[in-house]
Amino acid sequence: MLESTATLDAAAAAFVREFLPQGVPSPHDLLYGDTTNQPAFAPSTHEGARCLAAFRALVARVAQVDPVYLLLVLPTDASELVVAYLARLCEGGSQPPRNAALATLISLHTPALEAFVETHGGLGHDALKRLRTIGNSLDGSADPAPGELPPDINFEVQH
Repeated sequence: MLESTATLDAAAAAFVREFLPQGVPSPHDLLYGDTTNQPAFAPSTHEGARCLAAFRALVARVAQVDPVYLLLVLPTDASELVVAYLARLCEGGSQPPRNAALATLISLHTPALEAFVETHGGLGHDALKRLRTIGNSLDGSADPAPGELPPDINFEVQH
């Protein structure tokens, strides 16, 4: 029996609770917020690897029900949190941990997700952009120098 969207939402919320640093109101704040007013947070490579492994399991679980749910059900908070972890690792001078399984999982579903976004007037575009950013950051095809951000991560303040 396939999982319900409510169960998947609960799993994504549990992921966010596990990896959101204490004192940070939301993944959006961690990614786009004013860094001068945020608690210092620089994940270790081990913490980054744990976060990516948990996110890979979540993506696989959601995609098993329907890959389009990666755009519609997987909450923004979960993917923003992963992008924030990747960004903070880079800002701290570390390379993002490699997670070929997650990069491959994302790349397998990207064509169908792109087609969905195109045929539905851009619905899910931001979610697709975050998933691409995560996949591109992990596959090693465009490694930034230590301390540099991958070129496709956009850190302009979004409201």
